[in-house]
Amino acid sequence: MNRLTEDLRFFIGAFFLIVGALLCFEGIRNAVLVEGCNLNLYTGLVFIAFSAVALTLSIKGQRE
Repeated sequence: MNRLTEDLRFFIGAFFLIVGALLCFEGIRNAVLVEGCNLNLYTGLVFIAFSAVALTLSIKGQRE
């Protein structure tokens, strides 16, 4: 775990995971449409996907 906290990808992934979860929650709870799109929900899903990639790379880098 100590080596994991030394990797910047872990913190970037964790940050985007938290922000993405908050955006998804807000997009589901209060669906404000901008030109027919729920931007909070879509942006949150993209943030969560990016965080999954960053966290996967961080964990994969720790194993090597």
